[in-house]
Amino acid sequence: MTPPRAAAAGRPGELSDNRATATTESTDGRSAEGIWFGEEARPSLGWLSRPHCRSFTSGVLIAPPVGYPYWGSHRTLLVLAEQLAERGHGVLRIDYDGTGDSAGDQWDPGRLAAWRRTVADGAALLRGLGATSATLAGARLGAPIALLDGSA
Repeated sequence: MTPPRAAAAGRPGELSDNRATATTESTDGRSAEGIWFGEEARPSLGWLSRPHCRSFTSGVLIAPPVGYPYWGSHRTLLVLAEQLAERGHGVLRIDYDGTGDSAGDQWDPGRLAAWRRTVADGAALLRGLGATSATLAGARLGAPIALLDGSA
């Protein structure tokens, strides 16, 4: 079964009806929406934190570390995303291809190329949702990936 896919709908900032519907909410009312993006045959998952007004022109993509360091930074990157969303940015935290809830396996060949493609696809998703500018932020291995693909 193919997971639901995210796609820009008629107006910037909207998703089509076939998008992922998972939403998490913290005790203080902050929420993030799970969104599938990238190749239909091998989708990646991202968590989108939006400003309270729901629309945004500035997007931030957070490229996490890989492996064990991911777990040590998860909460910090979540709080960063929430705080940036409070300041009016759309923030996408991604699971690279073959990691987390994205399709594939960590042992598939071509990991670095696939992870770079995930970053490029995430940036394209932010642009499709209305971001006219995008900032890529990365932690540990996510930092050089963001640096390599910052113009994607």
